[in-house]
Amino acid sequence: MNGQALLEIRELGKRFGGFAAIDGVDLAVAPGTIHSVIGPNGAGKTTFFRLLTGILRPTRGTIMFGGRDITGLRPYAVTRRGLTQSFQITNVFPRMTALESVQIAILARRKRSWDFASLYQRKVTGEAIELLDQVGLGAQATAEARTLSHGDQRILEVTLALATQPRLLLLDEPTAGMSPFETDRMVELVTNLARARHLTVLLSEHDMDVVFGISDEVTVLHQGHVIARGSPDEVQSDDHVIDVYLGVEA
Repeated sequence: MNGQALLEIRELGKRFGGFAAIDGVDLAVAPGTIHSVIGPNGAGKTTFFRLLTGILRPTRGTIMFGGRDITGLRPYAVTRRGLTQSFQITNVFPRMTALESVQIAILARRKRSWDFASLYQRKVTGEAIELLDQVGLGAQATAEARTLSHGDQRILEVTLALATQPRLLLLDEPTAGMSPFETDRMVELVTNLARARHLTVLLSEHDMDVVFGISDEVTVLHQGHVIARGSPDEVQSDDHVIDVYLGVEA
């Protein structure tokens, strides 16, 4: 294993019957970096993320995280080891306030989820407010999640993931449906988190301006295979990537 990699994937594969959604993927993510995984629709990005988080079990291959084999572990076990994916807040806590949502995430990390609406909940209020302030949602702490703007909901999703104190944060299409202003906010947030917290980020994103603007390294999937990897400049100039995904204007 590469001693500098926080996440290293070897020969990862996932088959659904006779269809190989992921087929022999190798990938290494260095700590403290922003690494993007891109590719056309149907490339296997969603399946790939589900394999990493334990939602799906791989057909073959290994997933090493922090020097430990996490292949096939259940999602809660993967999260406890420090690999966390943001999720859609409006599908989980729509009627809870932003503050209550973050408090629950903190209590879950401390294995005290049952203490919500108890005196112990108040003990994590300060930590929750500090997190909301760090991401720019302090003023919306008492607002219900469902009432937040789309951009603020997506930022709250990231905040819940941060509450688990991850070493590596998975972000699946974090700017989807956002206005240009909201996209700029999310890009600034992710960049600042990576720098200030030395947080490693693995990102899947369709907005190529975002990908090539913030990534340290980019991996390109096509039909379940890695067809290119390298710096943003290297990937943008790769003839195969241009042919199957970016187009001639790239």
